[in-house]
Amino acid sequence: MNTAFDSAGREALTLMALAVTLLGLAAGLVVTLALAGTVESLLFQVSPYDPYTQAGAVLVLLTAATAAAVVPARRAAAVSPTEAIREG
Repeated sequence: MNTAFDSAGREALTLMALAVTLLGLAAGLVVTLALAGTVESLLFQVSPYDPYTQAGAVLVLLTAATAAAVVPARRAAAVSPTEAIREG
């Protein structure tokens, strides 16, 4: 099997997963900022616009989403397409 193709395939899948994750995080951040006033009464000693809280939430979600997308993508990129068709 060609290792250059494997590396390129894994990188492409990883970048695609990261792009989708970042798009979702950006959309979520916009919605969070738009609806921050509605949840203000539920927060205890934290402003809904607190940048450290927002950054912490983004980092946690980015880490979880990236791990959830990258691990299966790398595993799928390691399988030969002909082997996957034969087994399927």
